[in-house]
Amino acid sequence: MKRFYSICMLVLSAALGAQAYTNVLENGTSQTVTNNWNLPGTNIWVGNLTSSNSLDIINGGSVTNLNTIIGGASTSLFNTVTVSGTNASWFSQGNLTVGDAGSSNNLVVSDGARIENFGGSVGFSSNATGNTATIDGEGSLWANTSDLAVGVSGSGNRLEIINGGTVSVSYTH
Repeated sequence: MKRFYSICMLVLSAALGAQAYTNVLENGTSQTVTNNWNLPGTNIWVGNLTSSNSLDIINGGSVTNLNTIIGGASTSLFNTVTVSGTNASWFSQGNLTVGDAGSSNNLVVSDGARIENFGGSVGFSSNATGNTATIDGEGSLWANTSDLAVGVSGSGNRLEIINGGTVSVSYTH
């Protein structure tokens, strides 16, 4: 019995140690990144519970993180992430969600910027309506190494690929 307890505690300790730190932008916060944010074990939430938060990755800024949610709860409205410029990049090692349960949230990739993540979604739950991902301009790229789901349950969610922008996926829903 003592050995079983030790193994359970070891597994529990490993699981708790694997928890990722979460960086949350709330209450109308705006953050601009023009340098390198290397946060490989960090989740980023832009508007977990509140509205009108923004993250701008511009002028050669670069962000590396684990998972990202733009508009977490149903109370999270009008949150935006913009990645813009030929040297701007964002690598989310896990999933990138635009509108988990929130509505009218936006992702904009423009002017040659590049983002890459494992899986992506635009409008995940039934509460998530009117969320948009826009990939705009030659050289602008949203690369999903796994899947991309648009409008899983909610309505009016959109993926806009305009002016030569590119989206790559392994498969879609």
